[in-house]
Amino acid sequence: MKVISLYFLISITIIAQVDTSMYGLRGYEDLEGNTQLFYRIYSDSSIYKGNGNYKGVSRNDIYHFDVNRNIDSLFIFDYINYSQPLPSFGQTVSDFEFVDNTLTNFYQCGDGVTSFEPNPVVVFNREYDNEFIVDSFHGITLNIEVSRADSNNIVYVSTNDGIYAKSSNWEFQLISTTENYRLVSINKNQQNIMFVENKDNYLFKSIDTGATFYVVDSSGVTFNSNYINRFFFYDSDSLHIYRVGYNGKKYYLQVSDNSGEQNTWQTKFESESEIFISYDSTQSGSLFIGTNGKIYTSDNYGETFKLYKKLSKTVKGIYKKPNSDLLFVTTPYSLLEINSDSINILKQMINYEALSYYPLHIGDKWQYKINTSHIASDSVQETKIGECEIIGDTIIQSKKYFIRESIGIDIDIYGNNPKEFLRIDSITGLVYNFNLNKENIVDSLFATENDTTNSFYIIKVFYNNILGLRTKSKLYLSSVISGYDYYSWEISENFGFSKMSYSDATTLTKYEYELVYAKINGKEYGTLVGINVKNNLQNDYKLSQNYPNPFNPTTTIKYQIPEHSAQTNVASDFSPSNVELKIYDILGKEVTTLVNKKQNPGNYKVIFDASNLSSGVYYYQLKIGRFTETKKMLLLR
Repeated sequence: MKVISLYFLISITIIAQVDTSMYGLRGYEDLEGNTQLFYRIYSDSSIYKGNGNYKGVSRNDIYHFDVNRNIDSLFIFDYINYSQPLPSFGQTVSDFEFVDNTLTNFYQCGDGVTSFEPNPVVVFNREYDNEFIVDSFHGITLNIEVSRADSNNIVYVSTNDGIYAKSSNWEFQLISTTENYRLVSINKNQQNIMFVENKDNYLFKSIDTGATFYVVDSSGVTFNSNYINRFFFYDSDSLHIYRVGYNGKKYYLQVSDNSGEQNTWQTKFESESEIFISYDSTQSGSLFIGTNGKIYTSDNYGETFKLYKKLSKTVKGIYKKPNSDLLFVTTPYSLLEINSDSINILKQMINYEALSYYPLHIGDKWQYKINTSHIASDSVQETKIGECEIIGDTIIQSKKYFIRESIGIDIDIYGNNPKEFLRIDSITGLVYNFNLNKENIVDSLFATENDTTNSFYIIKVFYNNILGLRTKSKLYLSSVISGYDYYSWEISENFGFSKMSYSDATTLTKYEYELVYAKINGKEYGTLVGINVKNNLQNDYKLSQNYPNPFNPTTTIKYQIPEHSAQTNVASDFSPSNVELKIYDILGKEVTTLVNKKQNPGNYKVIFDASNLSSGVYYYQLKIGRFTETKKMLLLR
C-alpha cells in the first residue's frame, strides 16, 4: 500500500491539555459534485469538584470540511458550560439536516441548556433568536429528518416522548400516533414511508405518513442515535435497506431485501466494536463497513465481505463518495481520504492530552518501589527503590532527543540502556528512542482502547489514583503469553509510567514497579527517597530473560559476571573472563554472535536486532569458562 502524507495540505487543530478527539462522519455531494464532509470534535475541560458538581466546558462541535477547496471550518457549535452547583448553560446539537442538495438551508435540533433540565428546540440556519418551540414539557431531541419528495418539505423531529412535525411557522406538534416512538428514518423518495422504534426496540414501519404502524422486526436491536453517522440506508434498487444496530453486547448490520417488511431482516455482519457503514448510491449492492481498525467492502448487498483496508487507528466514521473509488474515514485524530492504493491525510489533530501520557522535560524525575517475589507466592523477597531522570537533551540526525538516565532499575521500562535518547512526534503521537544508529518506535500515544501498539500490547483505558490525584491511565497487556512470561504496565496522564509487572518464566521471579515519587515540569508529587547507589553484583553468574519477549525487532539481553563466584569450578580466578553470547535458531543452527571477548566482573546488556530474521523461536546462549546457560525467546512480526 502506498501511503501519502501531503503535509502542505494538512489542516492542524491544536487544543491544549484537554481530552480531545474526532468522531463520526457524514458526507453530502453538492450540485457541482463536490464532497462536503461533517464530523464532530469532542473536547472536555470540565473538572469534577466533588459532591456531584463539575466546573468547566464540554464541547462537541460539528465541523465542515470542503474537500475540493481544502477548507475546514466550524459548522455548528455544541457546548455545555458547567458552573455547578449554579445552573449550567449552553447549546447542544442532536442532529442536523439540509433542506435540499444546494446544502444552503438546514435545520438543527438540540437542547437549550439553561437550567438543570434540557429544553428541546429546533433552529433553522442558526437563527438562535427564532427557535422553534417543540411542544414537550420535558425531554431531549434525538434526530431530525426532512422529507424532500416534493416542493413541500416536511420536517420531523424525534424526542424521547414521541415524534413531532412542523405544523406552523414556529411550532412543532406531536403526531398523536407516535407517542413513545423514536424516529429511525424517513424515506426521502417516498415521503409516506417511515420507520420508528418503540421502547422495547421493536422496529415499526408506516406506509401512510405515520397514521398507522406495524411491526417489521422484534429482534431488539436498536439504532445507534449518535447524531452524526448514518445508520439507515435505502439501496438504489428500492428494495434493499441497510441498518446498523446494537443489542447491548454486539453491533449488527442487518439487511432487508424487501423494503424492510416483516421476516426480511437478516444479520449479515456483527462485531463487538462499533460498526460504521456507508454505501455507494450509484452502485446497487455496494457497501463499506468500518469497525475497530478495519474496513470491509461488499458488492452483493452484504452477503459476503472482504477486507479493503487495515488502519493503525480505530475507525470512527466512514463515507463513500458515489460513483468513484474515494472513501473518507475519520479516526480519533485524523480525517483520511482513501482509495485502493493510497491514504491521504486531509486533517490531523495534535492532542496534547494524549501527549501528556509521556512527559519529557529536563529535570523530570521518577522514583519506583520495586518488589521482587516468586511467581507462585505473594510474599515479597526484596524491595528497593529505582529512579529515572531527564538529565538533558541533544541533537541526533537533526532531531531533538531528551536524555533519560536510569539508576537501580533492572528491567527496562522503555529503551535498552541506562541512558536513553527519547523523542515524541506530536503529529503522529509516536514515541521513538534512538538505538543502534537508528530510530525505533516504542509506543503510540494516540492509540486508544482495543488498539494494538508496535510492541504487541493491547491497551485498556481507565481512571486511576496516582500519587493522590485522579487521572486517566492506559493499561498495556501482553498480547502473547509464553509459559509464565507476562508483561503489563501503565502510563498515566501527566505522570508517564506509573506501574509495571513482569514475570520471568525461567527464574520464576515476578517484578513489580510502582511510582512513589514524580517531579514533572518542576512540580513534585509524592515523597523523594534517597538512593544508595552501589555495586549490586550477586555471587553467581546470571543470564536474564530477554526483554521484551515476544519482541519485534529488537530485544535486550542482560547478563552478570560476579566478583566472587559460588561456582568455584567455573574459572580458576576472577580476572577478565572470555565471554561468548550467541543466537541459535530452533534447529540449533548458529544465527549470529553478539559477544566474543574478555570482560571484567559487572552487569552487561546487549541489544539483539532481528530485523533480518523471520518470526519464530530462537535461543541465546551465554558461555563464560565452563559456565553455560541457554534461554528461549520469541520473535513476532
